[in-house]
Amino acid sequence: MVPHNSRRVGAPGPDANSNDTVPDRNGQALAEFAIVIPVLALVIAGIIQFGLIFWSQQTLTQIARDTGRWAATQKYCGESYKQLVADQANIIAGRSSLFGYTANSWSPDTNVDPDWSEQEGDCLPADNSDEMWVTITLNHQIPLFFPWVPGNGSLSTSAEFRMEPSAS
Repeated sequence: MVPHNSRRVGAPGPDANSNDTVPDRNGQALAEFAIVIPVLALVIAGIIQFGLIFWSQQTLTQIARDTGRWAATQKYCGESYKQLVADQANIIAGRSSLFGYTANSWSPDTNVDPDWSEQEGDCLPADNSDEMWVTITLNHQIPLFFPWVPGNGSLSTSAEFRMEPSAS
């Protein structure tokens, strides 16, 4: 047998206007959750977007370094060899985990810009007293979740390497 004054928490008492009832707070919690969850979702998505941008910039820099190391060991340089450097950058980028990269999509006209201190012909220095350099500049566009992110997803990096004389 249930005593007269015991009832479920939140259930109205014998008199609906009685002050001894415990108010139901489920509606308030739902309203607070509806206000907080969009803000929390934006913060989490922003952290993820920043992480992808940072990761892509680091990967792009590593690709430029690897391409520059390769280009510094090549014997020839100049405009006629830019496509060869772009092909090597595509190979390296294809093996990496660069976010937003499509296989063999880079070209010397848009993404890969090699620049040699000597403009044409045999670029390798005769000995260590000669200084010849190769600079690799890479540009890449990553997809963004938020269009208002500064830079619009455009990433760029450069790496410069001294070309060493060939072993004779």
